[in-house]
Amino acid sequence: MIFEENLPRVLDQLGELDGSTESLEIDLSRAKFWIPSAIVAICAMVTKWRENGREVSFPNCEQCLVSGYLQRIDFFEQIGLMLPETFQRHDPGTSFVVIERIDPGQARLNEPLARKLASCLAGTDDALADAFRFSEFSMGELVANCQQHAMRSGYVSAQYVGMKDWARIGIADAGVGIRESFRLAESPFFREGMSDGEALEMAMQPWCSSKKHQKGPYGAPANRGIGLKMVWNMLHQAGGELFIASGNAWRHYKGEKVNHGEMRARFQGTVVSVRFERGQIDDYVEIWREASRAVNLTPEEDSTILFS
Repeated sequence: MIFEENLPRVLDQLGELDGSTESLEIDLSRAKFWIPSAIVAICAMVTKWRENGREVSFPNCEQCLVSGYLQRIDFFEQIGLMLPETFQRHDPGTSFVVIERIDPGQARLNEPLARKLASCLAGTDDALADAFRFSEFSMGELVANCQQHAMRSGYVSAQYVGMKDWARIGIADAGVGIRESFRLAESPFFREGMSDGEALEMAMQPWCSSKKHQKGPYGAPANRGIGLKMVWNMLHQAGGELFIASGNAWRHYKGEKVNHGEMRARFQGTVVSVRFERGQIDDYVEIWREASRAVNLTPEEDSTILFS
């Protein structure tokens, strides 16, 4: 069982395995429930290893209780393992979103992807519904972060657990990581000796981005650095939680608490997990206003924030 609370241990293991080139077996026979962030983190690392020529196999798939689900969300297909399907595929509706690849350097957000994620998280594809608008913006910001900073393809997936009314999204890449993104972009926020934990904390501050000093179209900053902070503020108001890890550091925002720690090994990339209850989003306008105030947006900036 992999949830936000034990996700650092999984990422630690992936980080340890990343230092080797030996062939690797990932035994799925005891897998029962994985949150999307764990699934896409494994997907990102396995894809990286396979692209680098490392042999990775998955024995005992037939004994895995969730192999059917992993097939339905295209986990095996994304890592290049084609298994026979013994089930009939159906439209997942708002139950889950199959794993989608996020390619780096795209100039514009993949809006169809943001809408797919929003429909799963909000439980509706009504673009005017408050929950949909909340989810579309939030997911758009997170996907854009991966596109602009990872420098390597990432992956995203979403799931809804009706019994708990929990909607989750997971985004992961095996790219350069947050600290290295600050360094490579020659960001004024970077300093020599900065730890992964300090870089992670910096990334959660409003108006802080590794590319804020770079100019995009029409002279605007390439990235304004308000995404993570604003998303967390919106999630907090909706009773949600946010987990983010990069390098050897992780932070878990839940309610008024912020748990953080370090892993022994470095996870080369970034992982983000979002969870909230669908039924908690009852006043999108007020949530939006509070989040805007939290990052000191002016009305003019507020009107242009979507997917910028």
